[in-house]
Amino acid sequence: MAITSEQVAHNELVGSGVTTLHSHSGGGADFMPFKVYDNTGEQQILNTTATFNMDSTEIADTNYSLASDEITIVAAGTYMVSYTIAIEQYNTSGGTRAMTNYWIESDDGGSYSEVRGSFLAIYGRETCIDEHGGNSATFLIVHDNGNKKLRIRCQKPLSTGTNVDSMAGKSSVSIIKIA
Repeated sequence: MAITSEQVAHNELVGSGVTTLHSHSGGGADFMPFKVYDNTGEQQILNTTATFNMDSTEIADTNYSLASDEITIVAAGTYMVSYTIAIEQYNTSGGTRAMTNYWIESDDGGSYSEVRGSFLAIYGRETCIDEHGGNSATFLIVHDNGNKKLRIRCQKPLSTGTNVDSMAGKSSVSIIKIA
């Protein structure tokens, strides 16, 4: 049995820039990735729940769209979703700490609910400098039934602690259809 190079076998997935459908012998499906990120940054994470800023598309695909910090997945299927969050602490004096929480919510056309397994928390401790970056990531599989909207929610659960902001260009969501 000959081993085929992944790049030769799946050139559409490894940097050709093509955004057309990629077919496998089992049938046709769009296996192109989609990626959005927070280009603006400086969103203050408060102790009230808010939608995390995602304002720019890095890898486009017609099967997804980004509007008002929400991603719409057009086609039904199973998707692998990963996201990363980066924060900074500012205007603090040595040793100030803060915890921030993040999770993905989905809406199938009725109302938003938390996606189980998408929760992550970031603990930051500022020490001797004006900024401290922290990040984390999680991966989950979302079964979609078409036109599902996803958004990231954020909250600083305690009113005490330092000021926490998102970092420009450091937080992102990546999605790829797997079935």
